[in-house]
Amino acid sequence: MRDPHRTRARWAAAAAVGWAAIGAAYVLDPRDGPARGWVIAVFAIGLNVGVICTTLAVMAHGPARALDRMRRGEGVLAQWTVDPARWALFVAHARQLAAQPGARANMLALPDAPPALGYRVTVSEDAIRLEEEFEPMRRDAEARVAGAVLEFRQLVQLGKRMDWWTYRLPIGAGAEADAGRVAAHYAASRARRTRPMRKLLVIAVMVGAVAAFILVVGTLTDWR
Repeated sequence: MRDPHRTRARWAAAAAVGWAAIGAAYVLDPRDGPARGWVIAVFAIGLNVGVICTTLAVMAHGPARALDRMRRGEGVLAQWTVDPARWALFVAHARQLAAQPGARANMLALPDAPPALGYRVTVSEDAIRLEEEFEPMRRDAEARVAGAVLEFRQLVQLGKRMDWWTYRLPIGAGAEADAGRVAAHYAASRARRTRPMRKLLVIAVMVGAVAAFILVVGTLTDWR
């Protein structure tokens, strides 16, 4: 994930188009005649687009806020720089981890090699970042240190099922103690795991959208 702000903006723009289509259908409704079928179709499509894209925009709001907090330095647990020599060690260790039975692929999009000045790694209470590559982390994610690798695992919702995704970050030279503190922090956070609020927020948005649909349809007394 590059910039969740752009993702949120795209879904919000698409949602605005959907809700605007509903408004246009209501205003332009001829009440009778052959054109009315098209108006009802626009209304139905706009409703689907509005509800789905609003939900996705709300879901993208959490990662965007996590990136904002990281940029402000809030909740940052550790930062370090990975030079080319350390990167080569990381690649070797990451390949060993990936070759273990049951291991998952790294979900971070990593370059083949870092520039001469290296890459900056930042880890916060709810996100990780390697230069511009950013990923939000659940506060109950698993984290461990394995050689020059800081590995995270978290459950991700994929449709109707949950799946484990793995993220492997390089540990800078001399930053092993910082990486260990990060792993300890996530272990403690996982131990006091609380019910996530994102699902409740999404449900609230969907309920609100359905209520809006009922309200609009209720005003169109002759739409039956």
